[in-house]
Amino acid sequence: MQLTGAFSINDLGEIVCQGVTTSGELHACIAVPNNEVKEPSSAGPLGASVPLTDTARELLRRRLGMPPR
Repeated sequence: MQLTGAFSINDLGEIVCQGVTTSGELHACIAVPNNEVKEPSSAGPLGASVPLTDTARELLRRRLGMPPR
């Protein structure tokens, strides 16, 4: 799945987003921070779970007009 947009981030750092699969299907998703994961783990049939970096999370917060942490 390729992420195509991020819409909201809450105080826990969870980001509501959307993505499109290689077959063109549009899906809603949520990016949940997990700073303890060292290697990607299986997240089901769509691929692997990859933690969002703190830098990426802060860039999204700024883009959405939210204050930095």
